[in-house]
Amino acid sequence: MVEEPIGVGNSIENNILKENESFRGMTYGDFLREWLMWLHSSSPIFRGNRHEICYVHGNLSYIYDRETGIRKQAEPFQNRARSRNIFRGDVIFDDTPIFVPARSSFYSVGEVYYQDNRKLESIADCQYICRRDLNEGGPSWCRVQKIEGDKVKDTNLDQKLCYVETPSFEMTVTQNSPLREHLEMPIKPGTYPTFTAANALMIKSLSEGKYRLQYGGYGRGNYFSDSMYDFIVKPAESTKQSIARIYESITVPTWSEEEYHLDQFKAGTKV
Repeated sequence: MVEEPIGVGNSIENNILKENESFRGMTYGDFLREWLMWLHSSSPIFRGNRHEICYVHGNLSYIYDRETGIRKQAEPFQNRARSRNIFRGDVIFDDTPIFVPARSSFYSVGEVYYQDNRKLESIADCQYICRRDLNEGGPSWCRVQKIEGDKVKDTNLDQKLCYVETPSFEMTVTQNSPLREHLEMPIKPGTYPTFTAANALMIKSLSEGKYRLQYGGYGRGNYFSDSMYDFIVKPAESTKQSIARIYESITVPTWSEEEYHLDQFKAGTKV
């Protein structure tokens, strides 16, 4: 496979939401808040409707160790796009925005901070911890590859990641949230005053084709995340039907590790 770098004038780089820019009447802080509420909802999935934001959730694979009772990742690099012989990702439209929180920290009032076993009693406590997590963590990364036959057009978006904070808000964790128990520090169902910060970016749209998104970062202590998503982008103007109907009408390709050389994407590699 030939990897072909993309120049500065590439449309993907030019289609990233700027740090202080608004999009659909919302700022980065608004999108980060909506992402976190989506993450804790009962349906943290892309539903495939026009004008919907595609939020990505990373490799949430935390469990309790049966022997020690300590939280750990079930597999170091478990995420959606790394299984053999199966497509794991989303089919989206060519006007679907993609929100990418490469590295994030979020805490709610009443949680116990794992580093010092201290209960967070105010939003100010949550702000202090989130900012410290982002400031004292390691690098974050984000790259997009467009796959065209045997060629890969690569776009490095590390420099497009921006630091984002939300105002404090009330976050609801639903009883039947499918991802709640897979977060590093799960929180019980309920509604909590919350604060979050992140290194993030928004891709406002991608042209028709096949893509692979890789993003992640190092946090404080041993925290590490490195995720991949596959996308098939379909033209929006050619249909008014939802993605659910498009899924029924196309053959979803099989993307194998051998075909797409996943060994090139070792955890934490910045290209």
